Amino acid sequence: MNLPVASLYCRFRVLRILVVPVLVMAGCVDTRPFQQAAIMQDLGSRVCCDLSGDGGANGFELPPGVAVVDGLTSDEATAIALWNNPQFQADLAQLDVARADLVSSGMIRNPTLSLLFPVGPKQFDAALNWSLDAIWLRSRRLALSQQTIESIAESLVLNGLNLVRDTRLATAELIAAEERVRLLREDVALLAELSDLAMRRVEAGDISGLDGQLYRVELAALQNTLSTHSDSTAVARGRLTALMGGPDETVTGTVSSPLPVAELPFDPVELTALALAARPDLRAAELAIEAAGEKLGLEKMRIFDFIGIVDANGIGEKTFEIGPGLQLELPIFHRKSAGHDRALAEFNVAGKRYAALRETIVCQVRESAARYSAASNEVTRWKRDILPAIAVAVQATQTSVEVGQDALPSLIVMQRRHIGFRIQEVEAEAELRRAAAQLSYSIGSNCDRPREN
Repeated sequence: MNLPVASLYCRFRVLRILVVPVLVMAGCVDTRPFQQAAIMQDLGSRVCCDLSGDGGANGFELPPGVAVVDGLTSDEATAIALWNNPQFQADLAQLDVARADLVSSGMIRNPTLSLLFPVGPKQFDAALNWSLDAIWLRSRRLALSQQTIESIAESLVLNGLNLVRDTRLATAELIAAEERVRLLREDVALLAELSDLAMRRVEAGDISGLDGQLYRVELAALQNTLSTHSDSTAVARGRLTALMGGPDETVTGTVSSPLPVAELPFDPVELTALALAARPDLRAAELAIEAAGEKLGLEKMRIFDFIGIVDANGIGEKTFEIGPGLQLELPIFHRKSAGHDRALAEFNVAGKRYAALRETIVCQVRESAARYSAASNEVTRWKRDILPAIAVAVQATQTSVEVGQDALPSLIVMQRRHIGFRIQEVEAEAELRRAAAQLSYSIGSNCDRPREN
């Protein structure tokens, strides 16, 4: 006698009630640790600024505690760039894709139900197929995806550090450009005064007209240099504005940045240890090795494909028959060795990349520390030895002019030399700021405020 369809449906409904909750619980994956806020918090701890909130979610916004009405500092420019830079915001969006992949890796494939309806003498038949290997491979797949998303998160932190370095370099260039233009304007004013004095001497017959003309040519060349540097200042301001992701009026006031500390708070060996502990790309390389190891273990367990079967039919000795079964792949022609060999090769490549990156970081720290020390020593010499000496010479010349021992042109020439030295000091300070930005990037945190782990 045929089993009523309603009775068969009730039995499968009971099976669904028992199995589905187990599958749903097995498919749940917690993705809360992998949020954009965690990336911003990590970056904030590295560069010592507040990046809490949703940066760039509603267009250009200033981060908490940042105001540009009183001018812009290097730290404020860094915070604004991390908050609004379009490319960095696009990079952060990759985390959502990785989180979706993580959820997908933790999901177990749904079973398939086959129904064969009775037609003529054929009995009603049903089969439930479920991939069993997905159950014991789930933990491996989930671990692989978690390590992959952690590696992506560390790569995003590295992208943020790249942005921080570029912003600090742009800030250093803008500060130097503005100070250079200011000093050149003073130099132009002094040379113009010197040129006027020369023309008066030409009219008085003290010097030839050719000598007076040379002053005018030199003045025209210096004015051209001033115009060129003024254009360079506009370019530097535009570059910083673009990195900050804001409108043109974002950087309108003065831009300032305190000089980095004269001496490093740690020696190169300690800086190298800090870099190896804090660099996100090195951590990403470690996670790549772990992920390659998980993939290798996963491939070793995927030699066979198991499918569990529950078969039921409507006519049997006791009216309804049901029984389990198993479907598996026979490894006759291959044992999926290609996937294993590829996973092993990827594991070896990941190990070599980690070793190469570690050596690169060590070299970067050493080079950046040496560059920082050289720039710091140069700035110290300018401030301690050269500029005070030229200031004394300018004062002595001014005294000589006041008592009538020297003429005014001698004082103007000495003042112009003083300005020339100050311009060189500005270049040395800019190099120190650039070296500090590169060193901070090399160790993964502020070089004067290393990140605590």
